[in-house]
Amino acid sequence: MRKLISQISFLEPTLLVYSIWHCRSILDAWRTSPYDAGGEYIFLIWMAPCLLLFASTRRQRFNHVLLLAGIISTFGGHLTSLHFLSYIGLTFVLAGIFCPRPSNWIGLTGSFSWQPVSGWALSHFINPGSAFFLCVFLSSGSGISLFWEPRP
Repeated sequence: MRKLISQISFLEPTLLVYSIWHCRSILDAWRTSPYDAGGEYIFLIWMAPCLLLFASTRRQRFNHVLLLAGIISTFGGHLTSLHFLSYIGLTFVLAGIFCPRPSNWIGLTGSFSWQPVSGWALSHFINPGSAFFLCVFLSSGSGISLFWEPRP
């Protein structure tokens, strides 16, 4: 555990805190919107495989391209007041830090299941209860895909 902590520089936690701070409005969406209710649970389902793989790897390398994309997106969301960009930025920062294979785009696209944009999009087609279960299914599937190893 000490080796893992010693490998983390000051940069990654700072970028993570910056992104989380600019995404704090998502808590209101999760609490007030019926289509986004349960988003915190869907977020945990999405993050669980990343954290399991992060903890099981001995040598973690951060993807600085995803970290840079995340900070640019988060800053753009803050600058333009488009929360969607901040949520995408948080996704990129989390993937750049915690996902051992962030090139797995299926896992990254699963982040839309916990973002309020999924509730807004699904509100035109299905009821809130069905939207929650669909988002749980999408989040679980994208998390499981992180364990898939592509053949060379």
